Amino acid sequence: MAALCFKGGDNLQTTKKEPFLAFGSPSFKHNFDLCLISAFLLAAAFFQNGVTVLLQAVVCVSVGCLCEYFSFRFILGVQKPLSDLSAVKTGLLIALLLPASAPLYVGASAACFASLVCKLPFGSEKNTPFVPCAAAVCFASLCFPQYVFAYPAQAEQLSSVIFSDSESFVKGTSLLDMLNRGTLLRLNTFSVTALLSGSYPGATGTTCVLVLIAAAVYLALRRTKTLAVSAGFLLACAVFAFLFPRELSGRLTCVVMELCAGSLLFVALLVANDPSTAPESTPKMLIYGAAAGIICMLLRSFFKNIDAPCLAVMIVNAASPVFLNREKETKRKKEKRRVRA
Repeated sequence: MAALCFKGGDNLQTTKKEPFLAFGSPSFKHNFDLCLISAFLLAAAFFQNGVTVLLQAVVCVSVGCLCEYFSFRFILGVQKPLSDLSAVKTGLLIALLLPASAPLYVGASAACFASLVCKLPFGSEKNTPFVPCAAAVCFASLCFPQYVFAYPAQAEQLSSVIFSDSESFVKGTSLLDMLNRGTLLRLNTFSVTALLSGSYPGATGTTCVLVLIAAAVYLALRRTKTLAVSAGFLLACAVFAFLFPRELSGRLTCVVMELCAGSLLFVALLVANDPSTAPESTPKMLIYGAAAGIICMLLRSFFKNIDAPCLAVMIVNAASPVFLNREKETKRKKEKRRVRA
């Protein structure tokens, strides 16, 4: 199976030359940052939803690593370096974007989809036209909507293992459910504290806003260039929510709830700005992120049972070659001008 080139001119021939230990690879720094942030999000989610969170993460990471290693090894004949943390990062993000109570086979099937469908045909994650974890979550939401959108109420015991197909499962009301019903929070000390601490039901890694804000600060200190995509995404969503609020009596409340509801903040900070699909120049990153934000808000307005942020990222991923081709054409023109001069 031939690997297709998507970005950076990488192909299967260059992939074969990669060492098994890839700690010095260009993508290692980005993958390490996301794995570190995911560990803190898992710790925060553990105190809200119990040990089920950790089980889901272990299954997603293990299945993703096994599928990626053996599929590349026996189908492409490539010794895929798992030490670049690509498979680990994808598995953790999938687990964090699913409810803690989702049956383990939901996370396992999503991890298989990310490795076998999103990565394998293109040779490596650097060449994929879509962010693998976003595509995997969209796949899971289409195949298992009854589990992907069933968020558990806070667990009574940290050691309890409760899945959404069990009799003891109690479904909670998420912020997104409240928005869809036209119910707004009152922004007071109690509600803001609950938002920051992740007390409202939701996907595993998307509810603790305080940790996500800390993640944004960490990425900014690490001088992550692609944070411009996140800025454009969040700014577009905030402006859209302010201009077209779901409840006219509380525009500011609508903005806060829209940004904190669902996986929007998580996707904007950790998924949308993936270096393999994001443009290279800052102005185009802002446009790219803003397009994803507007699409996300439109999807939320008209469709209820979809993961709008992940689907919006996939839609703008399809348009990313346009940005890349224009950037290459601009570089060629500049080089010609230099030669003429």
